[in-house]
Amino acid sequence: GARMRRPGGGRAASSLLWLAAFGACASPDGQDPLPDEDGVPAIVEGGARGTESLVDIMRGLGADMADAADGLWVDDAGKTAAAARRIAGHAQVPAEERAVIQRELGSDFAAFVTYDQQVHRAALELAERAAGEASASALLEPLVRIQEGCTGCHDAFRSRVQRPLT
Repeated sequence: GARMRRPGGGRAASSLLWLAAFGACASPDGQDPLPDEDGVPAIVEGGARGTESLVDIMRGLGADMADAADGLWVDDAGKTAAAARRIAGHAQVPAEERAVIQRELGSDFAAFVTYDQQVHRAALELAERAAGEASASALLEPLVRIQEGCTGCHDAFRSRVQRPLT
């Protein structure tokens, strides 16, 4: 397929469902086991962008997902790569909120973390492919995996986590 051009392209309105990773915890111990390109964990306690409430994280991830999709649709690989890096390095929930989530989910917390890791891995892959000027169709596959991680987590856990956090 055709290669995406580098940053530049016009800004088109994208119609992307608001999808964001609800798994805003790296792992039960706060460490992300997935190293970044330099071998250093991409997300550690506090996250790449510090800590934010879960609601704020979800809003940011929703905007980042829209940017990633928009970059794909307007052939702006730089925009897609930057959005994917933000998704992979999203902030972490504060320790108090993480404790509430762990308490509410109990043994299901591991699945919650798995969704976050799925989103993280797919976002890193999307960023790498976009930086390598992959075709739009090659970028779509990891973008869809991010969306599947988001929606899967939302379907499984949103109602259980929203109640105790509101």
